[in-house]
Amino acid sequence: MLSILTLAAPVMATPSGEALIDLAMAAAGGETAFSKLGVLQFEISEQENLLDGTIKKNNSKAFVDATNITNIRLELGSDIILARNGNDAWANIKGELDERVQTPKRVLGTTNQKLVPILMPFSLKGDRITYSNIIESSFGGEKTWKMTVNFPANFFTSPSMNSPWRLHFSQANRRLLAAEVFPPIEYAKVLNEGMRYTVLRYKKINGVDLPAEILLDGIGANGIENGHTRIIRLETSIRGPFEPALFMHPDKLEALEEGYTQGMR
Repeated sequence: MLSILTLAAPVMATPSGEALIDLAMAAAGGETAFSKLGVLQFEISEQENLLDGTIKKNNSKAFVDATNITNIRLELGSDIILARNGNDAWANIKGELDERVQTPKRVLGTTNQKLVPILMPFSLKGDRITYSNIIESSFGGEKTWKMTVNFPANFFTSPSMNSPWRLHFSQANRRLLAAEVFPPIEYAKVLNEGMRYTVLRYKKINGVDLPAEILLDGIGANGIENGHTRIIRLETSIRGPFEPALFMHPDKLEALEEGYTQGMR
């Protein structure tokens, strides 16, 4: 008597959050290769299409130290500089230091808001970022691992972004496919719209895939797009090694340079 044995297909174990981030970074070229890029320069152009047909455009420039992505400089127009060297943040407005008490906090939140989504998955291993609720799901017809990413309180300037994020990672090639966030429940009546970041096009720089075009969709609670969109286009280049003058607070930079000069005497 012949018996027929049915072999079940192997089931992939659910990865940890840390493992998913590592796999996504490897799929994009690797964490080591990214850190070797040095200081990256981004020319950023954005076009937002509002539901009433209004179109808004703006341009900005950013510098990010790939060896330590908490070193960021963001230039908004010709007269606003927001910069940070780790958590030491400062701003210069029309050639003058902005010495208001709230400025460092707002600079940290604004630079996070502008660049953390753009730099995913490399920006997802920061201090106090945690992962939870990893489940099998799908996105765009592709099987994914869906994971919740929790950023520290007040990580972003906009309250609508200070909520758990949902990220989709491809089970096939481990790439990050989409990042979604919905406003906290207390803001739902004021802003009942979430956001979804999807990379449309990459540019390979020294073996690392960096986003060249990102679609930002407004989405409802059901995840369906509502027609409110923003296209983010990035021209990325390597500026070179770390430059203290780009990121350090001018007073600390002056003290550093003075100490160096005295040491040379």
